[in-house]
Amino acid sequence: MTDQVTPVPPTVSSIVKGEFIGPVQTTFSPQPVFEAAQTNWPAYDVPRMWDSVRGEASEQAWAQARGWENLGQLLAAHHDSLARLREGLASGWDPERSPAAKAFFRVVDDLVFSLREDAYAHSATARSLDGILSVLATAKEKLGNMKSEWDSVTTDWLPERWDSAAADLNTQARQVMLESEQAVKQYRTRVVIPAEYEFRDSISDIVEPPPPPPPPPPAVKTIGGGKPGMVAAGRPAVPPPPVPGYDPVLPGGPVLEGMPQPVPAVPGSPISVLPVPPGNAYAPTGGAYVLPGPGVGRGGWIAPMPVPASIANSAAAAAAAQRGAGAGGAAGMMPMAGMAVPPTGGPERGSRGGRAGDVVWQVAQGVPPVIGDVQAPALTQEQAPETAAVEQAFVDWFADVATPWTDDLSVTLPRRTDQPS
Repeated sequence: MTDQVTPVPPTVSSIVKGEFIGPVQTTFSPQPVFEAAQTNWPAYDVPRMWDSVRGEASEQAWAQARGWENLGQLLAAHHDSLARLREGLASGWDPERSPAAKAFFRVVDDLVFSLREDAYAHSATARSLDGILSVLATAKEKLGNMKSEWDSVTTDWLPERWDSAAADLNTQARQVMLESEQAVKQYRTRVVIPAEYEFRDSISDIVEPPPPPPPPPPAVKTIGGGKPGMVAAGRPAVPPPPVPGYDPVLPGGPVLEGMPQPVPAVPGSPISVLPVPPGNAYAPTGGAYVLPGPGVGRGGWIAPMPVPASIANSAAAAAAAQRGAGAGGAAGMMPMAGMAVPPTGGPERGSRGGRAGDVVWQVAQGVPPVIGDVQAPALTQEQAPETAAVEQAFVDWFADVATPWTDDLSVTLPRRTDQPS
C-alpha cells in the first residue's frame, strides 16, 4: 500500500474574512473546557460593581483585539500564498513519483494545514474579544452613570428616600452585571486555541508517519465567567471585596482557586454607605450615610467626617457648619427619622494612607427638619478657595471609609449651586 500525501485544504481567505455563515468545520484541535463560578451580584453595591468594570474596555484592550484580527488576516494570506506555491511545485515535481518529493510535501502540507488553523483561530479569537469588550464597554457606561447617581442620592432626594433610591440603583446595576457576565461567558466559548506546530530540523525526521495527536488539554479554570484580565495601565486586576456579610459566589458551582472570599461583618469592614457632601443640612461638614446590611442592621444614620485640623478654623468650614445649622442642626452623628440609633464609641478612622480603624459613632444634639427647605447662605469670595479644601478633605476621607481597597476610586461631588457673592 502506498502512502497518501495529506490533501491540501482549500484556501482560507473566504473563511476568516467577514462573518462566519453556515456550518463550517473550523475547529481542528481539541479545545479546553473552562469552568466558571457564578458571581452573587447581590453581594455588591454600585461602587463595588463600578470598580470591577471601570478599568475594562481600555484602548490597550481594543488594540489587542485589533492585533489578533490583523494577525489572522496575515496568516490567511501566508496560507493562500503557500498553498498556491505548493500546487505549482507539485505540478513539476510529482510526489507520487519521487520519494524525496513525497517527504518534502508532507512537511509543506503540515505547514499549510497549521497556517489554516492558526488563521482561523486568531480571527475567531479577535471576534470573541471584540464581543467581550463591547459588552464590557456597555456595562462600563451604564455603571458609570449609576455611580454618578449614587454619589448624588443624598443631594437629590429627601432622607426618607435615601435607602430606597440606593436599593433601586443596586438592583439596576446588578441586572447589568448579570447580563454582562452571561454574555462574556458566551463569547468566551468562541475563542479558539490552535495546536502547537511541531518544527522539525530535517526532512529525515518525518519519513515515518507522524505520532497520533496528543490528548485534549486539561480544563482551564477561570472565575466569574472568565473575567478578562485587561485593566487600565498601572492598575492591578484586583476585584473589589463584597459587602460584609454576603457570600460573593453563588452555591453549587465549582470550587476554584483564587475565588473571592466573604468579608466578615465586623467593625472596620467597609460597609455600604452613601456620601453626604459638605454643606448638607444633615452633615454640614460632610459624612457617610450608613445603609442597611449585615452587622449594621437597619442603618439610617450619618457618620460625620472629622474635620482636619488644617481646615477646622477656616471660613469655609464655618460656612458649611452655618449652612447645616441654619435649620437648627449641628455637626455630629445624627439618626434619621424613623431609623435606628447607631451604636456609640469605637476607634476613630486613621488617615487616608493608614486605612485603619473605624469611624466614631456619635449622636448630635438637635437635628434639622427631615422635610422642608433649608436656606443656605451663599459663599463669599474669601470662602470659595477654602471650600475646595474642605471638599477635597471630604473626598479623601470618604474614600477611606467607603472604598479602602483601592487608592483611585473617589466620590464625585455634585456641582455647587451656591456661587460666591
